[in-house]
Amino acid sequence: MFTKLLFPPVCPLCDKVVKIDEEGKLCRNCTGRARPFTGPACLKCGKLLTDDEEAYCGNCRKNSFHFRKCHITFLYEDEVRDMLVKFKYKNRKDMARFFANESLGRFKEVLGKAGIDAVVPIPIHKKRMKKRGYNQAAEFGKLIAQELGVPCLTELLKRTRQTAAQKELGAVVRLMNLMDAFEVDKTWLLRVREAGIKKLLLVDDIFTTGSTLECASIKLTECGFPEPDCLSISGTRGIG
Repeated sequence: MFTKLLFPPVCPLCDKVVKIDEEGKLCRNCTGRARPFTGPACLKCGKLLTDDEEAYCGNCRKNSFHFRKCHITFLYEDEVRDMLVKFKYKNRKDMARFFANESLGRFKEVLGKAGIDAVVPIPIHKKRMKKRGYNQAAEFGKLIAQELGVPCLTELLKRTRQTAAQKELGAVVRLMNLMDAFEVDKTWLLRVREAGIKKLLLVDDIFTTGSTLECASIKLTECGFPEPDCLSISGTRGIG
C-alpha cells in the first residue's frame, strides 16, 4: 500500500493518476478509446471476416496453422498501438494489468472451457531482454495464468536467435524470418511432462500474419503439445 502511495496507479492511456481500486482500468475520459477486436471472426486465426457468412478467413482456408484457435482482444490501431509502445519500450510493466483485465473480461470463460494447463509467453532474445529488462508477453502471461489458476512457463520456449524487425515484412518473409528462431528447453520439457501438462496457451502482444505464433506452435507440437490455443493483446485488421 505504501508503494501505491509513492507510485500511484495511472490511466494506461493518458497517464493521469487514478484511484487505487481503479488500477488497470482506463480513466473516465479514456474509456471506450481502445477499440476492441469485435465482429464476425475467423474460427481459426481470430481475424475479422470480410464476409460474415464465412467461418474461416481466406488465409485460413488456404493455409493451416498449427495452433487450434487465436483470441484477439484489441485492434492494433491508434490508442492501443500507443499503449503497446509504452508497454514494450518504456518500462511500463504496469500496462500488463490493463491488457490482462480486458483480455480476461472477454475470454476467461472460453479459455476455461478449453482446459488450459499452462500459459507459455512468446520469448524475446536474450540480447533484447538484457536491453529492455523484461519480456512484455511474459508480464502479460503471468497475470493471465494467475487468473486461470495455472502455471506460466516462461522458460519452456526459448528464442535462439535475434530476428529482424517483423513489422515491415510480408507474410511469407515473416515466416522465413522466424524459422528455427525458437526451441523448446529440454530441461523444462521434462518437468512439464512430469507435471502432466498437455494443453498450452501461447500469449503474445501483436498478431499480424500469425507467423510468430505459428513457428512457436510448430516447435511445441513437435514436442508433444499439439494445437495450443493462442491469446494476443492486439491484432491488425487482417490478411485474410
